[in-house]
Amino acid sequence: MENRGSHYTVPPALAKHFSEEEMADLKVHFGMFDADGGGSIAADELMGVLEDMGMEPTEEQVVCRLSHVHVLVPRVLSTEV
Repeated sequence: MENRGSHYTVPPALAKHFSEEEMADLKVHFGMFDADGGGSIAADELMGVLEDMGMEPTEEQVVCRLSHVHVLVPRVLSTEV
């Protein structure tokens, strides 16, 4: 798997809560969800990851979860399908 995580920029308000090692891990894991490398996680990308994990989420469930997270981390997650 390519390391797309190295190019992500984390907002300072979020980064201040994590060590450099934790930030590196977060960026790598974010890259696993950001399938197209666009810098955001869309509902279809999250759905694909969850399906790969053996789950069967509905589109409505995924969009609902992303909308809750989006309040906490704006401009990082997209609820568009």
